[in-house]
Amino acid sequence: MVVISEQNLKNQRTLLEKQAATRSTLFFDVFMKSLIPVYENKELPDFVYIPKDYPDLLRGDFAPKHIIDLRPHKDKLYYRDTFPVWRNPSNREFSLHGYGLVDNDKTKPSMTELFDTSPHKFLGGATGHGKSVSLNSIIMAGAMVHPPWKAQFFLNDPKILEFKPFVLAPELMPHINTVAATSDPQFTISMLEYLIDVMNTRNKIFVKADVKSIDSFNIKKHRLPDGTEYTLSMPMLILVLDECRAMYLNAARKKAYIDNLIAKFVALARNSGGRAILTSQEPVDEMSASIMKNINIRAALGCQPDVSTKTIGNSAASRNQGQKGKLVINTNPGAGNVKDNLYTVSPFIPDFPVDDSKQIAEIFADLHDLADKINFRRLEPLSFFDEEEPLTKDEFLAMVNANASLSRFFLGEPAFIYKSEFKLYSTPMVIHSEFDTNEAMNFLGISTLANMRFNMIAMMLANLTKVKNAKVLLRTPLKAITDKVSALGYPVTAAVETTDITEQLFLDMTAIYWRYTAVVADDRVFAGKVPEDSALHNTALAEIAPPNDLMKNRVKHILDILSEARAKMLLKLPDLSESTLPMYIDCIKVVCRQYFALGAESRKVEASDFAPVFFCYFDFDKIKGVEIKTQSALLDQLFDIIKIGPIYNIYTYIVSNILPNAAASLNPAFANLLFYAVPETNLSPFRIRDEYPETVGQMMWVYVNKKLPARFCFKLKFPDLVGVYSGEDGEN
Repeated sequence: MVVISEQNLKNQRTLLEKQAATRSTLFFDVFMKSLIPVYENKELPDFVYIPKDYPDLLRGDFAPKHIIDLRPHKDKLYYRDTFPVWRNPSNREFSLHGYGLVDNDKTKPSMTELFDTSPHKFLGGATGHGKSVSLNSIIMAGAMVHPPWKAQFFLNDPKILEFKPFVLAPELMPHINTVAATSDPQFTISMLEYLIDVMNTRNKIFVKADVKSIDSFNIKKHRLPDGTEYTLSMPMLILVLDECRAMYLNAARKKAYIDNLIAKFVALARNSGGRAILTSQEPVDEMSASIMKNINIRAALGCQPDVSTKTIGNSAASRNQGQKGKLVINTNPGAGNVKDNLYTVSPFIPDFPVDDSKQIAEIFADLHDLADKINFRRLEPLSFFDEEEPLTKDEFLAMVNANASLSRFFLGEPAFIYKSEFKLYSTPMVIHSEFDTNEAMNFLGISTLANMRFNMIAMMLANLTKVKNAKVLLRTPLKAITDKVSALGYPVTAAVETTDITEQLFLDMTAIYWRYTAVVADDRVFAGKVPEDSALHNTALAEIAPPNDLMKNRVKHILDILSEARAKMLLKLPDLSESTLPMYIDCIKVVCRQYFALGAESRKVEASDFAPVFFCYFDFDKIKGVEIKTQSALLDQLFDIIKIGPIYNIYTYIVSNILPNAAASLNPAFANLLFYAVPETNLSPFRIRDEYPETVGQMMWVYVNKKLPARFCFKLKFPDLVGVYSGEDGEN
């Protein structure tokens, strides 16, 4: 509980008194006095029918997902027992009551609306004149009169501070769908892409429902099995882009892409329920003219005459310079006529309670409680990204412990909204990647910072604790790393400390080959292939003494496979002969032990039967040989481990400082890359410089999935598992 001192309250009251001349309207004066007559006679429906998810609607399934019975609650849906909440029945108009009082007359609330023919608005004005306050008033007023099943908010906040209270309050307002508290354009881009996808999907649903718009969809009647008629409630999508100029500046080389996305949104919005509210100190030069032509509702706070003219078509807003909250609204800015202006005073919501006024967090709580009373369920999980808040070890491990598996690794918190084609799923906390275990679960992590490289290993090991029967084999040239890994408490089956990995790579490669041989031998046996008997076959059978006919056939096929040129090269075996047969028999016994370990003495073995094994090569650049071009055979062997291993549940995770030039040939074997503090000049071998983010925050690493068709670089907030922020780190 926050305790506010009497002196603090006194200071706030003094501030409000100073503002009285320019801002005489508190938020609740507008609602409690001027808007009650507008809504007091509006009736709530008896039932609200929430539509199913979009895939179901696309299949033509228009049965309700959830039914809200409002009948027992109609006398309770009042704010502070006075204001009748959620009474606006519109399917297409979003009310802008938050503009305040017309001519500061408490009997004349603003009735401006975003509707089909004017679905978007722009709010301009010089710094310090109240854009943020006016925007908060518009959002809160909209949440008061529109129920959460009729309006969902998507808020973008490049200044980071303005919209964080909407998600950091103890109770969430039920209308909030997404909040991006970040100056990074990646989340904004993903939010716009998501909304465009939703609107395109809605248009396909409208075709399926034989309607043309969200309005006609929401009034179309359906029948329950008992004959009851009902209509579905598909919500409007209210996009709020605050500080557009900052958004464009932060976007750098993606300015044109963001502009194209906004243009698509405003074009698609009319029929599909999208409504946009954009703010900036003045119209943004980078914003294309086609966008501004689609924004007919313009409002300006105090500003310079030229800015006023660019915003509302005339210079009237310049007379309000130095006066907080005084707005000039024009719905025909192209004409430039002063007679089209509407003059209002935007209401003010204090940051904490003053006299009879509530702080904004208490309003959230009250609306949240009202939603709880009627059993309203959030339409979608909240998506929230705050670039200033670290992802803690406890938060990360809680998600890993609940959800990690062989095909699901948690990599950090997403700086973007989930896109299904990316195979990436957003939650309020973390992101995980759904891998195709036959080709993609190999990782290459690169960082110039030693502590971050260790953090990458810790992230992988934390995930592997949840993989059943997994073996983790650590290879490192540094004994100190083995000790640090042990101190983390994550399971490592075996650790090899070596500065020369040549022999170890041979052993790792043979682990794959034993599995390969067992699977290929069974493919041949169960396909009915019978090897020709030979003296060498018979000698091997006599030595090994297999227990049944299946194992006898296996022994013969294994011997044939081992004698093939590829096997001899990989296993360093001499040509098969009577004198070299004992070496082959030893290898056959190793393969046969795989069958017994799997309990497959009488059934076919598949590649998926084997327990997962993870080879973790730490500080790969310090291992002797990998930086020498003449060691191409060594790197070819490692390439085979990386590329072939996943077929047999053997995966490779390499963490390195800058990858040596000679080892760049390994790059094609990796589908998944992690980067932190990597100079741009060292990105060339990976061929991702065009997609690599221009800026990466201190808490972010870059995840690259090369299997994706486009835009495959993603910024994720990394989990701090080893004290990256608290420990000293250097280039190493």
